[in-house]
Amino acid sequence: MRNEQPRSAGEVRAEPTDPTAAVDFFRIEGDEVHEVAVGPVHAGVIEPGHFRFQCHGEEVLHLEIALGYQHRGVERALVGGPGKRSLHHAETLAGDTTIGHATAYSQVVEALAQSTVPRGAGLRGIALELERLANHAGDLGRWPATSATCRPRPTPDGSAATSST
Repeated sequence: MRNEQPRSAGEVRAEPTDPTAAVDFFRIEGDEVHEVAVGPVHAGVIEPGHFRFQCHGEEVLHLEIALGYQHRGVERALVGGPGKRSLHHAETLAGDTTIGHATAYSQVVEALAQSTVPRGAGLRGIALELERLANHAGDLGRWPATSATCRPRPTPDGSAATSST
């Protein structure tokens, strides 16, 4: 953490916020110091979190991160299993890897039971590939059409190269 005084601002005081609040965030006060709060729902690709920036202009003086918004007690629910809801808990850990987590859970149960399900393994393999393709297609959909990878590359003479396919 850098707690430097802004160059053009007056005196900066750093003190904790209201102690009765659910989360006690650090606060910097001073002329031209502002706070930017982001989350817990935001457009990033990382897990949901609350990010609180204390800024002076474009300089970030302090950042606090509060994670754990997805904590639902799944680990505690799986202790002592397998149970009736164990597969459901595994499948709902993360929306983009439902098949992956269900496959891992199934493989653990099969290993503990010292058994195999050949048809199940084949079907899970197909489902894993479909899930992987869906994730990649979703990633490709986030690329703008004007990105550098979609532009024709110039040839040595300066003209745009054309595709022969």
